[in-house]
Amino acid sequence: MRNLALVTVAIVSCLQATTLEHLSFDDMLSKSTSIVRGRIGEGKGELVSRMIYTRYSVQVTETFKGSASTTVDVLVPGGSANGLTQSIAGAPKLSSGSEMVLFLWRSPKNVNLVIGMSQGAFDITKDASGDQLMVRNAVSDATVLDKSLKPVTDSGMRFTMTELRKRTR
Repeated sequence: MRNLALVTVAIVSCLQATTLEHLSFDDMLSKSTSIVRGRIGEGKGELVSRMIYTRYSVQVTETFKGSASTTVDVLVPGGSANGLTQSIAGAPKLSSGSEMVLFLWRSPKNVNLVIGMSQGAFDITKDASGDQLMVRNAVSDATVLDKSLKPVTDSGMRFTMTELRKRTR
């Protein structure tokens, strides 16, 4: 019976669930310490305490908020390092070579993280008329709660780059 209890504890401790506070566009605008558009570089996994992060170097092409330099390092929870792999539900998926808009916040440990996990990472695309859009798919791999801690369904976001420029001036 004791062995069964130990196995159960081991299994439960390995299960990871991620809960995110639902962030509106206005929330992300106000809570971000910087908002940048840039090309994502190669990711490199690193072990920080007992957590794996992937560090991406982003070549900044436009700064909407904050004082980002031409390059900014961003840490994303999860990845591979030292022969270990860790997957974090709700973490943003950055792809080397892609162009994205990232809503960032500087942590107390002085590192840049994407605000609201995947909520703050937007792909850049064009609509039928050729206007540039920033698009984020719905968060589907994590629990999203509203401010009163009730579960909500995230439906993603879609804004024009022009709207972002107007709102950040």
